[in-house]
Amino acid sequence: IEADSNSPQGSAGNINLTANIISLDTNAVIAASTNVNTGGNISLNARDYILLRRNSLISASGGLNAFDQQGTGDGGNITINTGFLIAAPNENSDIRASAFSGRGGQVTVNAQGIFWFVPRSREELQRLLGTNDPTQLDSRRLITNDITAISQGTPDINLSRGLANLPVTLTDPTQQIDQRCTARQTRQANSFIVTGRGGIASSPFDALQDESVLAEWVEVQRAG
Repeated sequence: IEADSNSPQGSAGNINLTANIISLDTNAVIAASTNVNTGGNISLNARDYILLRRNSLISASGGLNAFDQQGTGDGGNITINTGFLIAAPNENSDIRASAFSGRGGQVTVNAQGIFWFVPRSREELQRLLGTNDPTQLDSRRLITNDITAISQGTPDINLSRGLANLPVTLTDPTQQIDQRCTARQTRQANSFIVTGRGGIASSPFDALQDESVLAEWVEVQRAG
């Protein structure tokens, strides 16, 4: 199933497929790719499962058409809703929303289980394929079943985009104090002075003490 565009000005179409089971076998392709413009979007909805066997491909690539001609254009988006997404081990069946010099698209999989597929980043492809050559960063050169949504080229990236300059002074400390609590410099303030324990009850946490005063016996002299 293909909705490719090989025209220099053409855009890929979209593919929407709904079934109980979707099975691709022996070089089967579902593609909405384009050489120049953005790849089309692919939506696959399978109640039971989606199965890819023997070099099957689901592609919404941009800048990489069916004949692997390389140009500009972003990858499209692939959305998969299914019970299970399955591939046989090491049969090189791929799902890709990649681009050559544009931006990679998005691959979204909603499934109860995913078997024998491996998501690959651009850095992983470089390491596994042993090259930085954009023309060689193709997941189909690996025998594994891969999911890619990358840019094979190295687009210019402005690291300052999306960043905001923070103010030098984040907060003004003078605004964090209630002005009603500032010291009064022009008016007489009330005061509270403590002079000893007279009239102050004992602490409830202290032991009780007898505060009576003991005095020695004194002899009373009678008047003569």
